[in-house]
Amino acid sequence: MDKPAGAGTKIDLLTVGAIAVVTYLSSALIHEAIGHGLTAFLLGAKIRQITNAFVDTDDSGLSAWSVRAISAGGCLANFAFSTIFLVWHRKLRGGSAHLRYFLWLLGIINFFKGSGYMLALSFASFGDWYNFLQGLEHKLFWQIGLTALGAIVYMATFFYGIRSIEEFLGPENRRRRALVLTLTPYLIGGTVNSLAAALGPGGMSAVFLSAALATFGGTWLLVWVPTAVGTPRPTTTTHPLTVTRSFGWILVGLAGLGIYFFVLGPGLIR
Repeated sequence: MDKPAGAGTKIDLLTVGAIAVVTYLSSALIHEAIGHGLTAFLLGAKIRQITNAFVDTDDSGLSAWSVRAISAGGCLANFAFSTIFLVWHRKLRGGSAHLRYFLWLLGIINFFKGSGYMLALSFASFGDWYNFLQGLEHKLFWQIGLTALGAIVYMATFFYGIRSIEEFLGPENRRRRALVLTLTPYLIGGTVNSLAAALGPGGMSAVFLSAALATFGGTWLLVWVPTAVGTPRPTTTTHPLTVTRSFGWILVGLAGLGIYFFVLGPGLIR
């Protein structure tokens, strides 16, 4: 039986780390620049600054629901792009292990990030959903509904991640392979995102309340996927897709670090 494209035995940590940097950078751009920033632009708000941790806008003169749309835009963008990436991953026939892993990780991370905000911050006194809830009647019901929706999407993402990571596992060393593919991006992506935020104008509050909370907190369940992968399935291939050394992805990852630390972290439109 021929091996599928990208099949191998040893996962390359450096390449997984590079893919992680690009994934978390993409997620930050989706949430902040596209979700909040583009929504603000389309609704007529002035954008003062965009970083990987927050978007600073002047929304004076906008209606209350326009302001709420800007606040909700980040998570809604995460959900929309997650759906695109995971459908793309599911419909893709063939493709390299690197591309398939990138699409899988990008979809899972964005769903975790968007639903994690809802689940953890609907009752908080800061953040996107705190701003969204200001001035609403029946605020408690909104908070309960948002928290419930966040919990449902968060857990659904977790179980989907367990099922869809299968193509990268194979019949042997399943949990170890899964751990490399989940813990590595969690640690690298969360660390890079937090360090980049420290370079920005938001201070330590942006580092802890936005960057670290959105990554280490929001994607926390990612590292629990390996505990639930279980035994091989009847459809499990003996030659799993393997993220092997890719200098192309490593160069893209280095470029991602440059964007993180010299562009997005310090802030755009200063």
